Amino acid sequence: MESLEGENISNIPSQLVELDEDFMNELETETVSFTRQDGMFNQEVTLTYVSNSMEVLNEKLEQPKYDEKKDVVKNEYEGGFTIWECTYDLINFLLQNGEKLDLNGKNILDLGCGHGLVGIFCMKAYDVNTVCFQDFNLDVLKFTTVPNIVKNGFEQKLSQCRFISGDWGDMIAKIQQGTNEIVTPLHNEETQLPTKFNAILMAEVLYNSENYVKLGQIINELLDKDGVCIISSKLYYFGIGGSVDEFKDFMEQTYPHLKIETLQEINDKRSNKREIFCIGHAN
Repeated sequence: MESLEGENISNIPSQLVELDEDFMNELETETVSFTRQDGMFNQEVTLTYVSNSMEVLNEKLEQPKYDEKKDVVKNEYEGGFTIWECTYDLINFLLQNGEKLDLNGKNILDLGCGHGLVGIFCMKAYDVNTVCFQDFNLDVLKFTTVPNIVKNGFEQKLSQCRFISGDWGDMIAKIQQGTNEIVTPLHNEETQLPTKFNAILMAEVLYNSENYVKLGQIINELLDKDGVCIISSKLYYFGIGGSVDEFKDFMEQTYPHLKIETLQEINDKRSNKREIFCIGHAN
């Protein structure tokens, strides 16, 4: 995808999306549950997600657009139709630590959202102000993220949602210029779109070291002074070049005014070791 640098990003047209009943009826759904034990009581949160949106979309196109066998196609597709394991790690962490985070009334950015389950969890667990869902592919947002929001019972809250697609290098300009690439009949043109976020949440975004500069700029520019960025990631992404330690080193050298803290290390002995860490402005 070509960079929008130098263009007036505010001129990017919003697409009015009205849910296609036939498309929605063809979508199959599954659920995933997360449990928090609090003394004698268990708190369970169940999320619904569509499991065949890529297939349904390809069937409706004259020529299939996405290859189901390829997780990533550089500059074309960044894996948004798949739910990656660190998404589950991040949601579970948010559930276990909900009282400490307190995202009520806050503005949330779900960066690299894919299915949008992290942002949807925030809508279910908190009375959030707004959630910005960002994914590389507009098709992912239209045909997976939006249906998931609806399937989880939040159709009436679509007016609190904002959708941005494209390269992370264009993200700051789009936010600052009020871009919202998907609107629904429920959206109100008078809704105030934030230019800073109280929480920036990311899962599986460190898979390519070429993105570190863009991610660093987003955190530095879009995170509120009292906000927190929480990243859930594999320690290493073999064959692609990204790693947690390498990203932390980059951030410490480039943005010494930001503080990095490891929150959780995960080793289930079944897959790659993983970590959840946070970045925020030092007091």
